[in-house]
Amino acid sequence: MKDHTVIIGYHGTCSKHLNSIVKYGLDPAKVKKRTDHWLGQGIYFYKDMQHAEWWAEDQCTKPYNRNTYPIIFRARLSAEKERILDLDESMQLDFFFDFMLQ
Repeated sequence: MKDHTVIIGYHGTCSKHLNSIVKYGLDPAKVKKRTDHWLGQGIYFYKDMQHAEWWAEDQCTKPYNRNTYPIIFRARLSAEKERILDLDESMQLDFFFDFMLQ
């Protein structure tokens, strides 16, 4: 059995996504395919709630998110340790940039 780790993560977004998230959850398979994700296709979580708040507040100021307000989801995440990329760790950040520059 592989070693798992549990992390509490915070996902910030705009209120227009609330009903979809409540209905489907924070499921990467349900995310609209886009090419402009910062780190690739998926759903992003921050370790610090303040970072998620910053992101949500910033996104709600965009013209396409008019009349929305920021919301934050707190999630208990469990994954195999080798499948977690923690960009707060300098070695993992270096690995990420090396991979992206290939």
